[in-house]
Amino acid sequence: LGRFDAQVSAILDAAYERADQQYRNAAKLWACVVAVLLAIVASACQNDAMTAKDWMVAIVIGLVATPLAPLAKDLASSLQSAVGALNVARK
Repeated sequence: LGRFDAQVSAILDAAYERADQQYRNAAKLWACVVAVLLAIVASACQNDAMTAKDWMVAIVIGLVATPLAPLAKDLASSLQSAVGALNVARK
């Protein structure tokens, strides 16, 4: 019974891990698509007529922005924590 329980636990853990990885990959893909679309919209709002160069720059900016977003969030959280600690230290 103990071996059966261990096998079932291992199978469930593997299934949860695989599902979690698929979810993260899908979320990253949609984040990339949204970032590229937002960059294109922002570029279109700034330019009257978008050239091929404008399209390429917007696409590159969108692709670069996707992996930078979690880093920016971590940096912002760190700065908020530091400011909070400084405010507590001043009082």
